[in-house]
Amino acid sequence: MRVNTLRYTIARESPSDVFAPEAGGTYQLGDFDCVADPITLIAKPRENYASEYEARLALEPHLQSWSAKAELVDRIPMSFHFVGSELADRPQPGGGDAGELVVLAAVPGRHSDSVTLIRVIADLPSPDPHWRGESPLARDLRLRARALADNSSLPAVAYAMYEGIKAKYGGPGRAAVSLGVSTGLLEQVSKLSAAAKDRPPTNPITLSDQQRAWLLQAMTALARRVAEVEAGIPALPTLTQADIRH
Repeated sequence: MRVNTLRYTIARESPSDVFAPEAGGTYQLGDFDCVADPITLIAKPRENYASEYEARLALEPHLQSWSAKAELVDRIPMSFHFVGSELADRPQPGGGDAGELVVLAAVPGRHSDSVTLIRVIADLPSPDPHWRGESPLARDLRLRARALADNSSLPAVAYAMYEGIKAKYGGPGRAAVSLGVSTGLLEQVSKLSAAAKDRPPTNPITLSDQQRAWLLQAMTALARRVAEVEAGIPALPTLTQADIRH
C-alpha cells in the first residue's frame, strides 16, 4: 500500500493559548509537503512509503523538532498527535499574518472584574530546518521546564534539570565549554538548585524572590541552550549571567 497522506492534530499545551482561525499555511518538512490549520496538519510525502509506519518514521522527527523549537524559541508550547493515514488531501487553508494578540476574557461564573489572560496567536510558529531532532535529554529538560513556574517545586525541578545536564556534560567548567555558556552562570545555578538536595518534596526550599526569578529564567535558558546544541544549531553566542533577565 502506498501512503498518500498522514494526518495529525495540533495540540496547544498551554490552556491560555488559542490559535486564530486563519492560523496555518504550507510547510516543507524533509520530503513531506505539509498543510496546517489551527487544528490539523496534513502531510503528503514526495517519496513512496510502503507502509504507514515507514512514513511516520520519516516525518515525526521533524514534528518533534518543530514542537521543541516552538516551545523553546517562540514560547508557544504545542505538539502533534497522529490520527491516521489518508488517500486524499485536505484543501489548503489560508495563512495568517505572523504575530500574536493578547486579549482579556471574563471567567464564567466569576465576579465581572475577574479575568483570565488569553493569548490569541495569529499564526503557527514556523519550523526551523536547522533543528535536527530532539535528544532524550533536551526533551526531558523541555518538559521539566514547564513546571518551573510552580513556586513550591522550582528548586527541586531546577536541581533535577541541572543534574541531568551535569550527568552528560560534567561540572560547570566542562559543561560551559560544551554548551557555550559561562562558568559563572552554571556555578550560580548549581548553588541555588543544590538547596533541594536530600530534601523531601513537601519541604520547599526558601529562596528570595529575586533568586527564584533568576533561577526560573536561567533554567529556561539552559533548557533551550541544550536543545540548540544537541540539535546542531551553528554559531551560538555565549550565554552569560548578564543574559538572564528577571
